[in-house]
Amino acid sequence: MQNEAWGPYRIEERLGTGGMGEVYRAYDSRLDRWVALKIIRPDANASRKARDRFRREARSAASLSHPTVLQIFDIIERDDGDGIVMELVEGETLGRLLKRGPLELDRALRLAREIAEGLAAAHAREIIHRDLKAENVMITPDDHPKILDFGLAKRIGLTDEQSISIEGRVVGTSHAMSPEQAQGFEVDHRSDLFSFGTLLYEMVTGKSPFRRPALAETLTRVCVHRQTPVEDLRPEVPTELSELIDSVLQKKPDDRPQNAKEVVLALRQMEPAVSATINPISYPTMVDMPRATATGSMVSIPATGSAEASRTRTLPGDRGTESLWYRTVTLVRRPMAWGSALAVLAVATISLTVLRPSPPPTITVAVTAPEITDAGRVPEIELVRSGLRLAAVQAILDREGVFALATDRVDTVTGTSEEVAAATASEEVLASELRCEEVRCRVTISRVTARGAILGVEGFDVPTDDLLLMSQTMTNRVSQLYGEYPTRSGVDRLQVRPEDYEDFLRVRETFLRRPEEVTLEDLLDRVDRIAERSPRFAPIHLLKAEIARTYFNTTRERSDLERALTAIGTAREIAPEDPRPLYSQVVVALDSDRLEVAEAAIDDLERVRPGDPRILALRAILLEKRNQPGEALELLEAAVRQRPSVSNLFDLANMESRHGRFDAARSHLEELLERFPGSFNARKLLANIELQNGSAERAAGLYRELLEISPDADLLTNLSVAFLLLGQYEDAAATFERLRERQPNSAIVTLNLADAKLLAGQQEEARELYRQVIELVDRDPAGEDPVQFLTMKAQAYAHLGESHAAARLIQEALQTASESTQVAYEAAVTYAVMGETFTASTNAERALERGFDPKWFRFPWFDDLRELPELRELLAQGSGAPDSEAEKAEAPDSETAR
Repeated sequence: MQNEAWGPYRIEERLGTGGMGEVYRAYDSRLDRWVALKIIRPDANASRKARDRFRREARSAASLSHPTVLQIFDIIERDDGDGIVMELVEGETLGRLLKRGPLELDRALRLAREIAEGLAAAHAREIIHRDLKAENVMITPDDHPKILDFGLAKRIGLTDEQSISIEGRVVGTSHAMSPEQAQGFEVDHRSDLFSFGTLLYEMVTGKSPFRRPALAETLTRVCVHRQTPVEDLRPEVPTELSELIDSVLQKKPDDRPQNAKEVVLALRQMEPAVSATINPISYPTMVDMPRATATGSMVSIPATGSAEASRTRTLPGDRGTESLWYRTVTLVRRPMAWGSALAVLAVATISLTVLRPSPPPTITVAVTAPEITDAGRVPEIELVRSGLRLAAVQAILDREGVFALATDRVDTVTGTSEEVAAATASEEVLASELRCEEVRCRVTISRVTARGAILGVEGFDVPTDDLLLMSQTMTNRVSQLYGEYPTRSGVDRLQVRPEDYEDFLRVRETFLRRPEEVTLEDLLDRVDRIAERSPRFAPIHLLKAEIARTYFNTTRERSDLERALTAIGTAREIAPEDPRPLYSQVVVALDSDRLEVAEAAIDDLERVRPGDPRILALRAILLEKRNQPGEALELLEAAVRQRPSVSNLFDLANMESRHGRFDAARSHLEELLERFPGSFNARKLLANIELQNGSAERAAGLYRELLEISPDADLLTNLSVAFLLLGQYEDAAATFERLRERQPNSAIVTLNLADAKLLAGQQEEARELYRQVIELVDRDPAGEDPVQFLTMKAQAYAHLGESHAAARLIQEALQTASESTQVAYEAAVTYAVMGETFTASTNAERALERGFDPKWFRFPWFDDLRELPELRELLAQGSGAPDSEAEKAEAPDSETAR
């Protein structure tokens, strides 16, 4: 069949044979790529009904996009059979790899966790594999798994002699199938978990738990035999892993974990500790003795350390109870009165327990900006105010068990101390008052509980002509207020000249106000001069990092990111135990998509500030960047349970909206606005959700209200998008033109302007703008959302008719963010513009099934898709209230509405 054409695919060579037919390497002439083409033999297509069912289920499998799952690109129907066009993956099967023996434990856990993540993604779309086994998992050259034939296995015959088919429909492979599958009962996602258990068992031990030479014996063992625990076959296996495998291999589905996500979380928790578990610490011994024995003066005691001396457990089934002993440490001693020694030790222990005071409870403090009751004649009162607050935050950070909220989170709320505590979910508020005369200010600081009780007050005078002395005094007095909390080790003191400290406060205040006449480059020059004079002053390096990061958002130059990271590195060298450089490093690393750097910084934060409530949110952002939105949302939900603050609720709603969970996002925003009705950011997010998954007309109204409060560029952008949805293309183009004058280097503004111009009939202007989008993205080294950069560039290439480049980029985006509803929609746009109706409709269905609003499919590039029966039904199911009065009049003709 070499050089035979199947549609646009030219067959080059045969790769192998499966029960459903032949697999070939083929060349896709349209998109200039190599693919795998699986041709189904005619006997696998006995009826038109079977072929229709196959096509529907192939479409369902094609909608599954996950890094661990082989991607289906296309299907081809011919009289002599059907073809499935798939991603071409190099490597070897896990089955072949396991013929060389079991895997190292750390490798087995990582591969198993990635496979389980693929199962979780598939099960979330109600797709089950039904034939998960080592032969259906490919290990790529970079050592990552790819699950083959996902969603197709249940209808494809197998060559394995122990595979079972009923009326041409595969039930599975005998040694890997679940008991309910072997008995012909209905199966669900928990059947895949059983198969996953057999796979993991084989990865760890090198043996199948049930496989025997005869098919009948294998099936009997699957249904009734309890496997030998893996730790009995491989003693270094942690008990937690052995018990997890036992749990997924339970005979009854209800006794197994109920979803793959539980298995993913369990494996992820084991990964960091597995090396320590399989390589226990060796303790020196003088004489090796049998376990738990004592002879003469030689006494054998259990090893100390992290492991227990002994433990007893009962395995499921009829196995007995056995004792598991760690290595014993045997010491040679002279005989002595053991009873007396133990009595003395007991008394000493009791005395220490009684006399040692219990530590104070861990608390989070909201440090509010000092209230100025009288500014006097102090010319730089804002510098005084800023310096006092910075000093208070530093004093809080210097104490063990006390956490200071980020000041930008505190500044989003106003009111009394009790109201601030409620909105920030803080246990305490540190409030201060500033009353100034000409050369000095009276400062009063109050430590207030969430219920308004005053725990302590400090009052003192500070000179206004020595800002460094003022800050040092503030730090000392706040430290006295929190005297019951011990000072952390390695606390950095201000190593700065007084005049440099004043300059630092001035630059910081200018940066926060951002006057038009001052450029960020000017501020960076001023910061560098201060750093040259006071190089051991850590805050100046952190300020440089923040200015450089902000500058990057304008210039999109990688050198600015490097400046930020270098400055943070300097601050960490000066103050290795200060958490502030770590917070900055996490933010900049996430901005630049350096996820390993971000994770290492978060790990350091947990070491420096264990229990810090901000860490959960930072880990959630990291997981989202790694395309693990489910786990990210779980962490944010945990953060909200731990601390139901306005900021945590907002972060959760924001992430929910990004992943199409609009109802949940609205619910959390309503809860937020009940507690703090004046939240500008919450109202803005609500408008965004209305735009994305509600009424464009209501969204436009909300944006107009918000623009009266703040001339935010994002608000103008979204108002323009609302104009697009309402069909007001010229208004949209005019607004985007104004935005582009303010943000000439913004790729997303340029792309939206290009779309508006195209829809308004200005095609040549639109083409030029699409070319500029590509240039802007190529000049940008990272961006806050690299996946969005991929989708923007893909759409621009599609509009310019460069299909190969567009397909390559959008596939990369789908692989990187397989669970993103927004990426699914943008993939539908890209393929629709390219004329790839099948792939466009697959991604459109995925977006709609995840709750994407049907109104986004009114644009002209979706004209052909809206005629497809499958999409028409989904669009009708998802359609809500019309966006405007004009739409109500057009409602009867809704299929052609744009």
